[in-house]
Amino acid sequence: MNNGYSLFWTDEANYNYDNIIIYLDSNWSIKEKSDFVKKLEKRLEVIKQFPEIFPKSFLSPNTHRSVLTEQITIYYPIENHIIKILSLFDVRQDPEKLKIQ
Repeated sequence: MNNGYSLFWTDEANYNYDNIIIYLDSNWSIKEKSDFVKKLEKRLEVIKQFPEIFPKSFLSPNTHRSVLTEQITIYYPIENHIIKILSLFDVRQDPEKLKIQ
C-alpha cells in the first residue's frame, strides 16, 4: 500500500539512531539490537501508511509523537507528503535537549 508519503531523516534523527545503535552494541545482545531495529522499521512503515495515527506533541502543535519503547519516542511533522523524522528521543534525558522546533 503506497499512499504517497516518504520519509526524510534529519541529521539530528540520524545522530540519535547512531547513538542508540552504539549503545545497544555496547550493552545489549545482537538479538536485542536486531529486535530494536525491526521494531523501528515496522513503526516507520505504520507512520508512512498512516501518518496521522499518532498524537501531536504538546511541545510542538505540528509535530506528531510515537512512543516506540519505554525509552524512545519518535517525533515527526508531516509536510507536503514528506514525513520528517526529527528525533528518536530518549525520554530519560532532560526534555530541554529535545530538538523538534
